[in-house]
Amino acid sequence: MTTHSGPRLIRTIVCAFTRDELPTSWLQVHRRFEHLIAKGGLKIRLRLEAIEDLPPEYDLLVVPPELRDLVFRELESAERHELTEEEEATVAKRLSDLGYL
Repeated sequence: MTTHSGPRLIRTIVCAFTRDELPTSWLQVHRRFEHLIAKGGLKIRLRLEAIEDLPPEYDLLVVPPELRDLVFRELESAERHELTEEEEATVAKRLSDLGYL
């Protein structure tokens, strides 16, 4: 896990799934991201990709909790940052305040 001092520029977000299954709930996560990005007028590219076929470059990879271990094995050498419980709560509260949860 890597920590950063200061904000990072995010240009590409990938919502990942496995080739074997793309749960409809994960499509909802992707759609929520699309809506938030559009609503915020952000210049962020959003992709929905299989873990097995990830693009060569992306800034943020979002995976469902049940795929976390698989992703960590697949991307062992990749830089990563896991949210703390406090950060997860902050994100969840903000999404709830915006009406997305």
